[in-house]
Amino acid sequence: MKRFIFLLLSSLIFFSGCAVGKIYLNQDTAYKLYSQGLLYENEGKSKEAISYYQEALASDPSSGEILSRLAIAYLKVGSLKRAKKFFLLALKKDPENKRALQGLALLYLIQKNVNLAIEQYEKLVQLFPKDTSSWLALADLYTRKGNLPRALQLYRRIITFFPENAVFHYNYGLLLEQSNRREEAEGELRKAIELESNFLKAHLALAIIYEKQKKYPSAITQYRRVLDLNEKNPLIYQQLGRLYLEIDEKEKAKKILEKAIDLGIKDWQIYCSLAFVYYHEEKLNSAKLLLKKVLSWEKNATIYFYLALILDKEEQKELTIGHLKEAIRLDPNSHLALNYLGYLYAEEGINLKEAEKLVKKAVRLEPDNGAYLDSLGWVYFKMGKIKKARTLLEKAATLERDPEIYEHLGEVYCKSRLYLDALASFAKSLELKPSEKVRRKLESVYKLIRKPHK
Repeated sequence: MKRFIFLLLSSLIFFSGCAVGKIYLNQDTAYKLYSQGLLYENEGKSKEAISYYQEALASDPSSGEILSRLAIAYLKVGSLKRAKKFFLLALKKDPENKRALQGLALLYLIQKNVNLAIEQYEKLVQLFPKDTSSWLALADLYTRKGNLPRALQLYRRIITFFPENAVFHYNYGLLLEQSNRREEAEGELRKAIELESNFLKAHLALAIIYEKQKKYPSAITQYRRVLDLNEKNPLIYQQLGRLYLEIDEKEKAKKILEKAIDLGIKDWQIYCSLAFVYYHEEKLNSAKLLLKKVLSWEKNATIYFYLALILDKEEQKELTIGHLKEAIRLDPNSHLALNYLGYLYAEEGINLKEAEKLVKKAVRLEPDNGAYLDSLGWVYFKMGKIKKARTLLEKAATLERDPEIYEHLGEVYCKSRLYLDALASFAKSLELKPSEKVRRKLESVYKLIRKPHK
């Protein structure tokens, strides 16, 4: 809002430079005093301008022009009560005084009275329909108030005045997107780009719309265009890396992230994303080197968590636990680290009370996360609390189709002597991911079922 008010005030200052010869005043003395005040005002000397305007008004009390100019000068020095008084006097003399209407609208905005400001701009667009600045100000105010239908109506009118203005098409596109009219928004943004091919913000807005629609290849094309225009924007590299991973283009993700680092962009999220790619390529040393490099200038929970993943894969349990604890120290609400450490304790069969506490917190933070419910269920299984484990694991299985969840559920069913359910769970686990370990469990259960009971 502050920038919006500054722009409006700037327009009033700019408007003060009009040719004084075109302003009709009743007295020569008033004209001379007014002209001198105008010169001072244009030099930024508002207090001196006020003095001359007051003298001019004394010579010609009927002049709405002097009244409005005096009001603007008071507005510039922050004397809002006096500014309002003279704006209203100017409008009493001439209800169609454009400068007074604009100034009063600005005054109401400074006072944060948006409704009264809107009233003034509504008058302005009715009286001066070709004045685009009033239409734009009014559209902006309705947008801020959340009245998108009226803002859209105003922008449609603006675009009829200026069909070749890329910025207006862009703004209209953003409003349409806010109204969930994405196809129309896409059309307006494409029009903006057609008019101005290097319109970075339009390319970016279009990329975001495509991403929301899960049109990832189209989003990538637009993000790529943004990079052509601004090669060192770290956020775009982050987005491109993430989208390439989303469509399982790991090689392209790696290349774009490596390019960012080669350009000297120091962004920990880019480094972490590339480390994640290396991790999945089994390039554990490369991933570790990247993350340790980041730690030289940035320390946060995510970096320590990623390092813990690598160390765990290398079976360095003590170091893994140390890094997870550091991640939790840096961010006590890091549900990823809380869950991972709790599950690791459960797998090792150690610190089970602490494991319960850690995973419970992760579940509180992410109550519908099937993986976290699975971890808590597994902690209870290790503690011998089979009923609690079964409840949580069955719920986890409704939230996520994950082979590990079904494997754990099979174990619980075995403990509960529900062998048919165990058999079904192990079979589902194998269906999702072949595993020799799970296959052996399934065969064991099958033998128990086939074994004749005495």
